[in-house]
Amino acid sequence: MKRKELLDRLDLHCFIAFDFETTGLDIYHDRIIELAAVKFEHGEITDRFVTLVNPEIHIPNLITDITGITDAMVLDKPVEKMIVDDFLRFLGNHPIVAHNIHFDIGFLKSLCERSERIMGKNTLYDTLQLSRNLLFDQPVFNLGALSEYYGLSSDNTHRAESDTINTGRIFLELLDELSKYPLDVISKINSMVKGKDIPNRKLFTDIGNELIKKGDMGEGISSFEREMVFKSNIFSCIGNNSISDITSKEVFGDDGLLSKIHPNFEYRYNQEKYAEKVSELLNSDKRVGVIEAGTGLGKSMSYLFGAIKRSEEFETNGPTIIACHTKHLQDQLFYKDLPVLSKALDVPLKAVMLKGRKNYLCCTRMNWLISDSNTLETAEIEALLPIIFWMYWTKTGDISECSGFFNTRRNWLKSLICSDTGFCTTEICKNNDGCFYGKLKKSIFHAQLIVVNHSLLMTNLVQKGLLPEYESVIIDEAHNIVKSAYDQFKVEWSEQKVSYQLQALDPSFPRSSRWNNILLSLNKINNDAGDQRENLVKAISDTKDCLK
Repeated sequence: MKRKELLDRLDLHCFIAFDFETTGLDIYHDRIIELAAVKFEHGEITDRFVTLVNPEIHIPNLITDITGITDAMVLDKPVEKMIVDDFLRFLGNHPIVAHNIHFDIGFLKSLCERSERIMGKNTLYDTLQLSRNLLFDQPVFNLGALSEYYGLSSDNTHRAESDTINTGRIFLELLDELSKYPLDVISKINSMVKGKDIPNRKLFTDIGNELIKKGDMGEGISSFEREMVFKSNIFSCIGNNSISDITSKEVFGDDGLLSKIHPNFEYRYNQEKYAEKVSELLNSDKRVGVIEAGTGLGKSMSYLFGAIKRSEEFETNGPTIIACHTKHLQDQLFYKDLPVLSKALDVPLKAVMLKGRKNYLCCTRMNWLISDSNTLETAEIEALLPIIFWMYWTKTGDISECSGFFNTRRNWLKSLICSDTGFCTTEICKNNDGCFYGKLKKSIFHAQLIVVNHSLLMTNLVQKGLLPEYESVIIDEAHNIVKSAYDQFKVEWSEQKVSYQLQALDPSFPRSSRWNNILLSLNKINNDAGDQRENLVKAISDTKDCLK
């Protein structure tokens, strides 16, 4: 669908992007020093309202450093009461768009209150929320980063007119992206935002209505021009060779297997010997080795060869565990080194990258939260929306992939949607095929090589069953293992953490509506359940009193 037709269908053939530069963040005490509003009609700029404003207070040096606007520049400019009517007239009742519209609309309302004016009936759209939703894998979501992402000019950043033009153009790009999602995704979004006064709510509703008219459940209004590539945490190679017939020299030698496929291959004698030594250690009975190697040797590729060499003993000796300290090294090992080495070797191999279960989304808990979204605050709902779009693409369920969620700085919500004891590996999640963690747990029992982090390795020492039985383990960055053990085995207690646990148990707490409904349903079968509910509420109340 062409953009002009999409804008018409979404009642956005005409909208106004706007932006304020201010003396600070306080909507009651700080003032506007520059404003810009740009009208877009059928996706093109047709009019604009731009002016510096005399705030009648000093512009802090920090703000001048950011915007370049000085006291001298606004000295002879109109004060806010001189431009408020013209500005409101320009906005009219058109849909209005801003980046982080909560900030700009707060200053606009404050301006209207001081001037005793009434805002128009404008529908609100926020490019910050939309970008977190639709570009959820990007590292940052400020206007400068988004402008660069879409190839827009970043000149005069933090000046109202330039920022406003980019905001409008980014909004158009995000509309195109949103229109590609199917009804299943948009319906979940609409369930979350129903009854909440949040930006973009009308947009989600209008997109949903257009999808219903189209009648195709599996496709969006428009089509994805490119598929987002998300990696799997399960690796498999069929392979035509036998690893037992391959030596380290044949792999890492000057004319070895790696040299034929690695674009930047460089022969290193020490890498070849390192791989030979690790292979010898791993494939001998009950031996321990401590090896130190300098940066640039290629040690991860070397010890991977030793681990793969041992893979033929999988049926009798179990998998080889590789424990890394950082996520970065885990990713490099699993997504870069392992595929390259496997291609060079061309041997049968199954490998899995595993983290602690709380790193993974539980689809069942997420769906419960969507159905109980009335218990959440508006800001919490906005924070969770990126998860729904990310769910459409992810192959791993690893929540760390969704930067849009973490960018909202409401990380505690992760505890409501992650895999937990009793979920994903039990009947509760059978409708979601064991979610992500459940399927991954099944896969590790068929994997010859399992990549974990230090924390999970330590946890497995005291919670047997997290990993299959194994006889071989490679600990990379071993100098960090003591700290990881300390962090994993220490016992922390705080009033805040206990209070949170009590809230989760308390059926009278607003976010425990599902737990409360279960107890009320049981009460219809057995009246004792109602008494037990009241006893639980009282016990929790008494416990909270003891914490004070």
